[in-house]
Amino acid sequence: MKMKNTNIQTLETIDTSQILQVFNESFADYIVPMKLTEEQLEFKMKSDKTDKGLSIMVKEEDKPIAFILHGKQVLNGKLTVYNGGTGVVPGNRGAGWVREMYDLILPLLKENKVEELVLEVITGNAPAIKSYKKIGYTIHRKLKCYRGKIAPGKITKHAEIREISGFDWKKKQSFWDIHPTWQNSANVLEEIKEHCKILGAFVHDKLVGYLIFNPDARKVYQFAVSPEHRRKGIGTQLFAALKQETGEDISIINVDEGSKATHLFLKKTGLEVFIEQYEMKRAV
Repeated sequence: MKMKNTNIQTLETIDTSQILQVFNESFADYIVPMKLTEEQLEFKMKSDKTDKGLSIMVKEEDKPIAFILHGKQVLNGKLTVYNGGTGVVPGNRGAGWVREMYDLILPLLKENKVEELVLEVITGNAPAIKSYKKIGYTIHRKLKCYRGKIAPGKITKHAEIREISGFDWKKKQSFWDIHPTWQNSANVLEEIKEHCKILGAFVHDKLVGYLIFNPDARKVYQFAVSPEHRRKGIGTQLFAALKQETGEDISIINVDEGSKATHLFLKKTGLEVFIEQYEMKRAV
């Protein structure tokens, strides 16, 4: 049930503490419960390229009860907005707030010439999937999230592994079979590059593979090996070097299900799927 004294507004004048309050309250009973600190939320918003002018909050009697965080960047040639979090606090669910927030924000997105919306949702979250489909989203691809202890098999020293600086995306993209999701995309990693380390694999001083990770979060953002150098143990070398850097416990989120070889490799390396998500999209 909706109360009369409600206010829906974008986030330009909303401080982080209020966003944190409604974020944590909304996700406390989520399939994968989340509770962030203010510092963690600020990092998330920075790494998601959150645009407060395109993000929105509902207040009831001056208490935040619902929100959408939107990031913005050009992705695959389209001006794209990413839903970095949608939440409604438990006592206010079922009142149509998600639909109402979208009804308000969509004209603003069109005005800003946004072409596409993208989000991720846990595959088991049927109510959210149903809600997003009603708003016009369709499932684009399935993603797997991994975590566990790195346990590389036999290491063949086919390549020299060393730390490198600078992303040089043109070279790295030539190794890709699949495109990274928003949180692992090139523009996002540029935004948080001070938190990233890059390991390069070299054969005769030529880069043939790489791995980008966050040593503090023990999270892998990207890894790839050039097609002509695959099945030679270079991926195993990179993950063995990663283990030396971070310890054995790591995670890697939103790996496209379409890359069978990647999933076989990650399982062989000791990691296990802990959650599956859909990437959903809609045109604006």
